[in-house]
Amino acid sequence: KNSHLEFELLPGGSLMERLRTGEYLDEFGRSAVYEWEARQWMRPVVETYAQLLAKGLYQGDQHLDNIVFDADGCPKLVDFELVQFFTPATNGLSLRDPSQRLVGSGLDPHGVEFYMSPEAASPHTFFDPHKATVYSLGQMLRMLLEFGHDPATRDVMRPYVRTPFWRMNLSADVMELIDSMTADDPAMRPSIVQVLAHPFWFGQGGVTSPVTSPEVQPHVNQRSQPAATAVGSVRNPTWPTAPAAPPMTAFPPVPSPVLPPNMTLRQPYTHNHTYGHWVSGPPPSAHHPHHLQYPTAVTVWG
Repeated sequence: KNSHLEFELLPGGSLMERLRTGEYLDEFGRSAVYEWEARQWMRPVVETYAQLLAKGLYQGDQHLDNIVFDADGCPKLVDFELVQFFTPATNGLSLRDPSQRLVGSGLDPHGVEFYMSPEAASPHTFFDPHKATVYSLGQMLRMLLEFGHDPATRDVMRPYVRTPFWRMNLSADVMELIDSMTADDPAMRPSIVQVLAHPFWFGQGGVTSPVTSPEVQPHVNQRSQPAATAVGSVRNPTWPTAPAAPPMTAFPPVPSPVLPPNMTLRQPYTHNHTYGHWVSGPPPSAHHPHHLQYPTAVTVWG
């Protein structure tokens, strides 16, 4: 008898490919992704990483090319060839050997350096997989919102050196969240549960998350405040049709999006916005050499 594995086909392309399409760039080739779009894409990704870590799995290759969309526009994680297993904390019980909760970088750390935490990029290092994952997720948010604004986003194979934010219309909430997640010192980073509870995920509307209802703000004294708008960095506002993924019960629920008046829903992607990376078209990016023509996904259930 022959054994067969059935995998889900993910025809929607990666999140990095989606970012690079003209729809999400301004006339200068810089990110014009709205914050509500970054929330819609990244919230289920952060929740899935939280589930992986709770089960003792460290993916080890966290970057936007490994987030791929299915036919319904839902993001899925792919590429687990660098996964490491560790013993997660359970019911607050301590282990005799705390090193069982750590993972190692090895002699030659693997990954995309822009997204790698300093400790994960250092050879012969044991580190906390939770804090390293939080760093990578912060860099994913930075890439989505700062691509092309920050020159470092153009060369992901170089280690990232923290600089002030280049894009001038980001909210105070998202800048504070990214800064805390990408602190050089792992002890200064929030836990992934704290990341999910941050006010940024509960914002409403467009670039700077205008507040329409105090009930959806978990901390009313930390509402998003817009910075000065950069010329040529904001697209004409449109709104998505894809529904938000249902929240996991372990974390605060995501409120339903509230559309500002006089705004229309963005039309579904047409053939002009298909992502040919998986079938025909340009070759895969140089920093993602282990290319799969039809990527597969791992779905984590709590």
